[in-house]
Amino acid sequence: MALLLSPQSLQVRSIAEDVWLVNHHPFDAREENCFHDTSLHLSYTEWNLLTDVGSRGNRDVEAYYTEATIGVYERGKWVGDLSILDVFHNRFSRIIPECKDARHDQHQTPVQLLSNLVTINS
Repeated sequence: MALLLSPQSLQVRSIAEDVWLVNHHPFDAREENCFHDTSLHLSYTEWNLLTDVGSRGNRDVEAYYTEATIGVYERGKWVGDLSILDVFHNRFSRIIPECKDARHDQHQTPVQLLSNLVTINS
């Protein structure tokens, strides 16, 4: 079993390489893919830590920690590394399933209440 860890310090390309203007448009509650040229790549560093699970005489290691990075690429160019676990520390980071029950239509959040959120399209 391999348990993946993020590196303690993440790397990001310098801002001078590609400066983009980010407009903070009000969130319109539409779900759309604005990152179709963006991809994530998992890679491993050389850091490993074997874990003692109490078994003796095995040739293989039963459990270990290994360091892995998730790199963000835009149109094939590296942008930076992510710590995916940091996403869960943000109160807005939730997976909300789509409701298929017509009885809940009246409970949809009005777009006006979502005005505190912004949309970033690139």
